Amino acid sequence: GGAGCNKLCWKIEVFAFLVAVVAVVAVVAALLAFCCASTELYVEAIQGSALKSDGAVSLIQLAISDGGAGASWPAPREEDTLPHGDADAERYFSWCDGMELFWPVLLSLSLGWTFVYFVMSFMARGEEQKAILAMSVLAVFVENLLYSSVFVDSLDFAYNLMQNEAQSGWIVGIHKMGTSVGTFLVFCMFTMYPEIWRYRGFTVMLVGFCMQCAGGMAFGLSGLANVYLGTTGKPFDRLVLVARFLQGTGGGLQVAFGLMQTAMLLTGLERSIQNTRFYLGACLGMGTGPLLSSLSTSTARLAHCHTPPGYEATFAVCTLLPLIQLPMLRLAPKRVEPGEESPKSAPVPYNFQRIVVIVLCVILQAVRSFCSAAVEAALSQLLYTEYQWSRRQTGIVTAALMFTMLPAQVFYEQLGRYFSVNRAIRFLLLIALVGSSLNLFDSLVGLISGACVVLPSLALSSGLIMGTMQVHTIHESYIFDLNGTTLLSLILSDLFGRGVGPIAARQSIASGGQHGFGEQQLLVSGLCIVLYDPW
Repeated sequence: GGAGCNKLCWKIEVFAFLVAVVAVVAVVAALLAFCCASTELYVEAIQGSALKSDGAVSLIQLAISDGGAGASWPAPREEDTLPHGDADAERYFSWCDGMELFWPVLLSLSLGWTFVYFVMSFMARGEEQKAILAMSVLAVFVENLLYSSVFVDSLDFAYNLMQNEAQSGWIVGIHKMGTSVGTFLVFCMFTMYPEIWRYRGFTVMLVGFCMQCAGGMAFGLSGLANVYLGTTGKPFDRLVLVARFLQGTGGGLQVAFGLMQTAMLLTGLERSIQNTRFYLGACLGMGTGPLLSSLSTSTARLAHCHTPPGYEATFAVCTLLPLIQLPMLRLAPKRVEPGEESPKSAPVPYNFQRIVVIVLCVILQAVRSFCSAAVEAALSQLLYTEYQWSRRQTGIVTAALMFTMLPAQVFYEQLGRYFSVNRAIRFLLLIALVGSSLNLFDSLVGLISGACVVLPSLALSSGLIMGTMQVHTIHESYIFDLNGTTLLSLILSDLFGRGVGPIAARQSIASGGQHGFGEQQLLVSGLCIVLYDPW
């Protein structure tokens, strides 16, 4: 009787899970199809607005439909003009170009190795559990660093490769679609081998690292081939997207496995605080990516070549950037000894109310990720194109806005114990709604101040929502247990949130400018509050 009931429940849950996955995939496919259709509508307008002078291609004009009115680009800046001229032209590689690529790579690897070694050596302090917690934060830091390092340069690269700047959202977003696949693989691992987190953590991290290296090298070399060999075409476009997808899949393996190890080792408030640190690492990674891109371009100028450096410096860095994880893998514990797992909470009843809370948490995480990813992608595009900022300025300001998570994290760790988690989440979502409305003013001040408010509030609320969801898990369930809920949340957040978010943001800018993007953000932020209110 009991075994038969459990087997029947398992079949029902698996069927419900598959139906949910199919529904989500269908929704995502519909959104992507809509984005593709919208992109095609703008191709002719985009190509017609491209200005060519003396063999150099300037930034393209994106039509802004506002009562029939349009907006044109100011005169192109010297550093924003594509250095390699026409996309079909070939730029010969010289020793000066080699030095132009060598210095950014040397700087990024040196800083990366130093930072990772410092975190693993001094924060972990030789303790196995602390080392695992540090690894989970470093893994999500590196994953989002690789994800965001092309925020600015993807605009020029997409136009030069695909003759359509709006397609840059695909170059950014498909990375996180790969991350969702890696997370799903981890979900399958834990379903078949629940104790895998104790004995195979290092192996999974190493496999993810190898996939990131392969994807990074393929993507970086593709960018360099486009610059120096003038390589273009549909097969080449697919290679670029597949390389980004593969890199994201490797990152998904590392991030999901690290988060699951954290969930197994900690309970209660400690787990919620560690979750906020997890999302802090994500924000720092997304802030460091644009900063590293701008530093790469600036460092490349040390070679003093006759041609100003463009996005080739960033792509050279992307080729070897995953190697900064070598100190982490060197100092990583090979296994977790038995007896270190935190005590599990008592079994909870299998009731409908808990399932509703879990489902709402998962949906809320996906919508919140969509909102934050859209802000990240739109911020770099608007600063670089609409307000004509340089690569260096765009990267530094984008990084600074992402780093606003640091004081928010410190503030919560000091005072968060005096407030209920539900009250804190509700307050942060309201703050995000207010910040989203600032983009409606269609000004530089509104753009920057809105991002400064939205990004830390959404990032901090993510850790708290994740902790709330994990508290309501049902241990006897196959889908709504700790493994299923945590990884399903990551899958939807990466696939729908960070995968579709950049595409939708840059499409909304193409159709309605900053005001259109503000309307989209206001709608999504309001949806977050509606989803949370029934709790």
